[in-house]
Amino acid sequence: AVKARMWALQRFWVRRFLENESFALIAPTGSGKTTIQIILCLYAARFLKKRCLVLLPTSLLVSEVSERIKRFAEELKINVVIATYHSMLSNKEKKEELGKMNIADIIITTHLSVMKREEINSQEVDAVFVDDVDSFLRRSKAIRYVLKMVKLPEEIKKIAEDLFEKKIDLKQAIQ
Repeated sequence: AVKARMWALQRFWVRRFLENESFALIAPTGSGKTTIQIILCLYAARFLKKRCLVLLPTSLLVSEVSERIKRFAEELKINVVIATYHSMLSNKEKKEELGKMNIADIIITTHLSVMKREEINSQEVDAVFVDDVDSFLRRSKAIRYVLKMVKLPEEIKKIAEDLFEKKIDLKQAIQ
């Protein structure tokens, strides 16, 4: 799809992904983080039958990544349903995309849309790809919604929720 070999760092990320590790891609701009997320997302949806959520910080990025993932899927002949939701869509397009949420293999949206749209945050997903983790982690409400969406055992979700509550309590105590 990209007509180039993977870089060593990208191969490292792929190995970690295939070993079911949860990890952050930390590398400079232009190092292929978004590209490898797109490829891994398509792979997970098509071959591992995982329902994926791609979270991006802005509507512009959602639009760009959505176009790239659709182009890659077409070039690689990967048949998956992709639902994209962001504020730059027309009202008609928003309605169409929200209508695809229940059948989508891949959902691409912003942190804010996850918090605001029940049609999105009521979905269950197997894998989450977060672009700009720093921006995402600053929004504890977004984290709660994503935790609710991810298929995890309830006890793990409860532990994560408790940690976020303690973090919020600590922040308030310091202020």
